Amino acid sequence: MGPEEAVDHARRLRKARAEVMKDGEAYVKVAIAVEHMAAALGVPGGGMGKGECRIKNGLGLEDEWGRRKDGGLTLRCVYNRIREARNIAVHEGAVSRAVGRHAIELSMRLEEALMKIGGCDEVQAWMAPDPEQAHAWMTVGQVRSRLVSGGFSDLPIRYDGEWHLLSDVDVVLYLEGEGGTGDRVEDAVKKERTKLQIRKARIKVRPDAKVGEVGRKGWNERQPVLVVREGEEEELVGILTPHDLLMRGKG
Repeated sequence: MGPEEAVDHARRLRKARAEVMKDGEAYVKVAIAVEHMAAALGVPGGGMGKGECRIKNGLGLEDEWGRRKDGGLTLRCVYNRIREARNIAVHEGAVSRAVGRHAIELSMRLEEALMKIGGCDEVQAWMAPDPEQAHAWMTVGQVRSRLVSGGFSDLPIRYDGEWHLLSDVDVVLYLEGEGGTGDRVEDAVKKERTKLQIRKARIKVRPDAKVGEVGRKGWNERQPVLVVREGEEEELVGILTPHDLLMRGKG
């Protein structure tokens, strides 16, 4: 291993160590750095198990690998504890991912069966209740954070007495123009040049509306359906998207 490569691996280890100092469970970062090093030393796949001898000899640690004068843990002991923990973490991670996939499949199939038994054909059975909203008093930055953290494409917003939708595209176009994250939505929509666009919600239904009726209205508007409770002021109680209806397929 050449000097530059050695420095690069030292930096990897230093960065990994800093992560572990912040969070003890991040020890896997150190293991990954060691695996990179083993691969650089010619170990196929860079595993810690196969890489022990190469690392010990390649770094000139033969004399101190198995002994330590101050009575502390030897390098061999520390190395292998990390290796074993890494193997357990990898195994448990694989099991967790597999179990997670099974849990998703199980819940989907049970949900489909339950909804068929229940004969649920009203919007309120399929909608996402109490949806996240944007507000006119928010800054564009706050709206952006809400879109990103929730993974939303649109957020309902009550503006000028009516329900509108504010999309991720609208926010991007505004910020790519002359807009800033500190601008308040109520001011941004009034700008003369590059104002923040909001679209009037075109499809609004009651909670007891039939899903089939919503489908007949079509999703061509490329907007989610807002579910509102009528009154002196329409109360937003849910939101319905095509994704919410994927489990409603017949057959």
